[in-house]
Amino acid sequence: MAIRCDLVGFVKLLVRPDAPTKGAPHARRRSVVVVLCVSILIVNVDTTILNMALPTVVRKLHASTSQLQWIVDTYAMVLAGLMLVGGSLADRFGRRRFFLLGLAIFAGGSVGTAFSGSVNVCEANEGASGDGPRGLGGVRE
Repeated sequence: MAIRCDLVGFVKLLVRPDAPTKGAPHARRRSVVVVLCVSILIVNVDTTILNMALPTVVRKLHASTSQLQWIVDTYAMVLAGLMLVGGSLADRFGRRRFFLLGLAIFAGGSVGTAFSGSVNVCEANEGASGDGPRGLGGVRE
């Protein structure tokens, strides 16, 4: 029950911060939920693409096994370490702005990872990519 209330509040803030939830149009609520679901899908697809590209990373960048592990784990470590901070910042500065900022950071990190020329740059971009999704999940308990 508490999760549903948080989701309704989050949708209300994304749709129109000054309007009550009951007054928001039904179609707009659905579109906001679709946008949130698609953004989380993008994050999951990006993680899958990274895992599928590991053999190519070994071939092109000559990465060792430990470097591959760091590339994969940097994303999760940064995401987990900044998730609570992201919720607090979203409460303070606005969830919609923070959502869009998180999506932009994630996209920039993903593009940087795709075009990185060394293992260290790839790890740094994965860290930046892991920083973005904390804005995508701006709901906190």
